[in-house]
Amino acid sequence: MSVWTVPIGITEITQQYIKDNMPAGTTEVVIPEGVKSIGEGAFYDCTSLESVKIPNSVESIGGRAFLGCASLESIVIPVGVDSVGHSVFSNCTSLESVVIPESVKCIGEFAFHFCERLKSIVIPEGVERICGYAFSDCTSLESVKIPNSVVGIGAGAFRECTALNLIVLPDTLVDNRVRYGITENQTVIKHSDFNDWQCENGLEGKSYSDQVILFLYQLQNTESFKSTWNEVLNQYPEVGMNDLLKFADKKPMCLPEFFRSNGSCDVDEQMADAEKRNHCFEVSIDGNECPGFADALLQNLSLSDGASFFCTARDKHFRSHQFGESLEDTLIL
Repeated sequence: MSVWTVPIGITEITQQYIKDNMPAGTTEVVIPEGVKSIGEGAFYDCTSLESVKIPNSVESIGGRAFLGCASLESIVIPVGVDSVGHSVFSNCTSLESVVIPESVKCIGEFAFHFCERLKSIVIPEGVERICGYAFSDCTSLESVKIPNSVVGIGAGAFRECTALNLIVLPDTLVDNRVRYGITENQTVIKHSDFNDWQCENGLEGKSYSDQVILFLYQLQNTESFKSTWNEVLNQYPEVGMNDLLKFADKKPMCLPEFFRSNGSCDVDEQMADAEKRNHCFEVSIDGNECPGFADALLQNLSLSDGASFFCTARDKHFRSHQFGESLEDTLIL
């Protein structure tokens, strides 16, 4: 990794300054406190750049500042920046994580166009406008919640977001969904209805992020939404087990293959049968009602050394389960 630190005393980073001073092949840039602005096209087409640390002293980031930075993986926009300019992160094809501060009022045209690895983004309350094609061709974007503060969304803002399953829109903007590039087979929910659902399901006031709440909604309400258990554990580790069990119910996200062999999802029956056929796989069902496979796998299994089961995603292996431990502690990813 090649790290370059901008010298102290610089207040504005321009495209010419980067061309004249940043070494070829730089992968990480550290910008010191005192820099006020990153100019138009400053890091344009710096294809080796993977990381940029931007201080809170930066107040503005010009259009196309990081356009074509194909290796850039994550970015934190500092508090104080009030807009994400035109094409700022367009064609950042490795970008997976973006933090937008509450100070931002506008997300510009093509701001995140063709960020094909961007799976999720949190748009904070306070953003007022999302301009045309801002997230177009973000083909990995799965869900997004638009805050009520947004009063306008430009044409094609979510065009060709082919993985987008769920989008929450302010009530006044729902009728224009087609103009935004949202298709008929993508689920759109009014902001008010989504808030009602959170209250009805005991999620109001919990510290879950918007992405976790969106995930739980899909888990409960979208039949075709069947995340693998591996995906859940890795992407949403903060979700409480009680909530996960509640919203998953009997949806077979990651049911062991031998539980599914006869087409039945009767967990108690299948587990009893599994015990008979595999003495290394011991199953204990307590006195509580078993609402689904998740409860059975995570709360009611007692596994001996070396036991394993086959997941629809990939093999999961467990070490010996000791008395008093939860199976969350026993699971080896």
